[in-house]
Amino acid sequence: DTQSKLKSAKEAHKEVTENVEKYSKYKQNEEVDCIEMEKTENYVWICKNSSQVCVPFSLDIFYSYINDPRKQPKFSKCPKCGCMMLHHRIDKEKKPVKKTKIVEKILHEMKSLYDENTNQGIRLEGEITRWSTDIEALEDIIKKKESEICECCHELKKICSQFNFVDELNSV
Repeated sequence: DTQSKLKSAKEAHKEVTENVEKYSKYKQNEEVDCIEMEKTENYVWICKNSSQVCVPFSLDIFYSYINDPRKQPKFSKCPKCGCMMLHHRIDKEKKPVKKTKIVEKILHEMKSLYDENTNQGIRLEGEITRWSTDIEALEDIIKKKESEICECCHELKKICSQFNFVDELNSV
């Protein structure tokens, strides 16, 4: 009975292992179009308060700020947002660029079957180990009993060799 349980557990484990392999492809790659902002070679003034692009950066404007103290960034106001130019930073202009990205998509039904079969495989491995251990223990017990029987037979043989059964039977 234990060997049949072990055999059926091994067969079930084989089937579960095949299912795990079959359902392991629960992830799929999918191309998705998206828009990313990329920096260009042009520079702009960006407001630190609102993060909006205010005015294109030009060396003429920059030099005019340096040459005329009244136009220096810390004193002048931005013509677009009204904040002091001191509250602006110079950065590369960004423009939207359409890109295609590969996104990994999980097929939840297939993932569920994968997880279920993986857990069942782990459970069956435990059963196989338990049944194998039980069979090994039974085989050890059988070997010990067999050894005891052989020992008893040997002792019986010794005892019987001391008797002469022909004489014993004639006396009866």
